[in-house]
Amino acid sequence: MGRKGQARIIEALITVVMVIAVQFMIVGFYQSLSYREPSELEHYAREILNALRERGVFERIGNPTWEYELRTLLDTLMPSYIFYNLTIIGTSGGNVVKVSNIEGLDYTAFSEFYTVRQTYTLSVPSFNETKKRRPVDVILLIDRSGSMNDELPSQPGVTKLEALKDAIVELLNAGIFDPSMDRIGIVTYSTSESPYHNPDRPPDAWDSPPLGHSLTNDTNILQQIVLGKDFKADGGTNMAEGILYAIYNLNGTRGAEPRPEAIKAIVLMTDGVANVDKNREYCGHFDEGLDGYGKAYGGRMYALEMANEAAKQGIKIYTIGFGEKGVEYDFYEEFLKVVKTERYYHARTGEELTNAYKEIAMELTSQYYTDVDIILVELTLAKE
Repeated sequence: MGRKGQARIIEALITVVMVIAVQFMIVGFYQSLSYREPSELEHYAREILNALRERGVFERIGNPTWEYELRTLLDTLMPSYIFYNLTIIGTSGGNVVKVSNIEGLDYTAFSEFYTVRQTYTLSVPSFNETKKRRPVDVILLIDRSGSMNDELPSQPGVTKLEALKDAIVELLNAGIFDPSMDRIGIVTYSTSESPYHNPDRPPDAWDSPPLGHSLTNDTNILQQIVLGKDFKADGGTNMAEGILYAIYNLNGTRGAEPRPEAIKAIVLMTDGVANVDKNREYCGHFDEGLDGYGKAYGGRMYALEMANEAAKQGIKIYTIGFGEKGVEYDFYEEFLKVVKTERYYHARTGEELTNAYKEIAMELTSQYYTDVDIILVELTLAKE
């Protein structure tokens, strides 16, 4: 190849390089035109919407303190010279919620303003109507084993059974449950009084003292049972079959008709280890053996099995361990972890037991129907 040919090749290569360079310059030029730093208002608007979403503020729409909480958050996230107007529209109901510090929503007085709109899908109580609370069906599952006759170390002269009676009566008179929509039942368990332990009992005998009562809105009947002379403590801790009988009452197998719309719950109170197994045999307490519980492990596993059955049927379980803390309370920790109960309480005194019952009742009666709703959120920020 001659020098002229080589020169032409070099010229061609230079031309290609120049063309590529020009193309990069053009692309960079247009990118510089299309990119711009977000304005201060735009930056704050997007930061605020992200913060509201991440902190779950939209899910709490309708709560009594919601507007105050929202205003406080907005004032915290932005400097005082930026004004805001937040509008939330629920697409299912079309109702509008507005939170603003702009007088008359007149933007002409401001030198700059910016508006951003986003949609969110939420499962929240309907905020376009008065919130409707769900009814409650709850069984108070009560341990009446012999150890409930022991005195409370913190209350000399008062047995655990006496403190329990006081706690139940105070709960029933506290006005937390609404008789027009809530039903309460009582199931007790031990080995001395059980329709399972004594197969000769009539099928409906559990509906009468001393065993308890099916779901009812008549709290006077329940108080009469708890305060009756037959409400005594004796025998072993037949917890598993107590749970099973509570399930029967909540799913309609026994007692009142079930209500699909109601929250179903068991509040299980016990002062000791489940020590009755599937064969209805007394397992003992702390015999040497498996996990320090010996044969009692069978009773514990049987109780866990029944509690898991309740969970499968959509029944909430709350557990209360009553009495001074000791080695047996390892059981409650296991029960809480394995069964995934809603909440576990350790009540050392009668007062703590009463408070545990009341706290559970308030939680159960604070649950509302929810709707899946798509909300439109419009946020406008402005500054002078």
